[in-house]
Amino acid sequence: MTETSPYETPDAELEVPPTEKSFQLREPVSRPIGSGWTWIAQGFNLFKLDPGAWILMLIVGLIIMIVVSLIPVVGQIAMMLTTYVWIGGIIIGCHEQDQGKPFTVQHLFAGFSNNTGKLILVSLLMSVVSIGIMFAMLGSLYFSMLTGDVEGSQEMMNDPMGFVYSMLLAFLIMVPIVMTVWFAPALIVINQVSIGQALKLSFKGCLKNILPLLLYFIIAFVLYLVSVIPLFLGLLVFFPTMYASMYTSYKDIFIEE
Repeated sequence: MTETSPYETPDAELEVPPTEKSFQLREPVSRPIGSGWTWIAQGFNLFKLDPGAWILMLIVGLIIMIVVSLIPVVGQIAMMLTTYVWIGGIIIGCHEQDQGKPFTVQHLFAGFSNNTGKLILVSLLMSVVSIGIMFAMLGSLYFSMLTGDVEGSQEMMNDPMGFVYSMLLAFLIMVPIVMTVWFAPALIVINQVSIGQALKLSFKGCLKNILPLLLYFIIAFVLYLVSVIPLFLGLLVFFPTMYASMYTSYKDIFIEE
């Protein structure tokens, strides 16, 4: 008869089922300017976990966008109304990947089953405001640009400095609008907050992190220029990385783990 010591470590392995990380929403916090680069680096790390799935998702999304855009009027309206539905789905994929689950092409469509109405309303709000600002700055020239009207293009050539001035002014006006919606999809699909709260928190989060976000967009612009050099193939890495960095920056600013 073999005696077992009560102090002996048991042979059986104790398996503790993995639990999802706690994603408790907090008031947005300020991060150092260097975080602008950190968010992009962390986004690239998410991309590296499933590069094939990320690239396939990007290609499928591009094909869908092209096909839908070919439908006169209806296609353009559909794309405007679903902009943040697609982004919301990608954010969901980032969140699940961050929890140790694989990223899949199906995540591209996840926004169509998670707070879809809210995401459509955010898309509609952004589209209406953007069109209103551009029309206010450029007048009928804006619609001429959208429709490819030759006479409108000639008007732009007659006053190029006026066009540049109007575009810069429109860009400056758009900055606070972009700040208001930048983190909204993540806050809606992950934290299930209302549209009003998502827009408010997004603006506040951006306002508290103006410097790191400024560095973020500068680096993103440089990376974009580098990405288009090798026959645009670098964009297959650039866009997934930037989408993922939207999630990593949201997590860093809003989540108490």
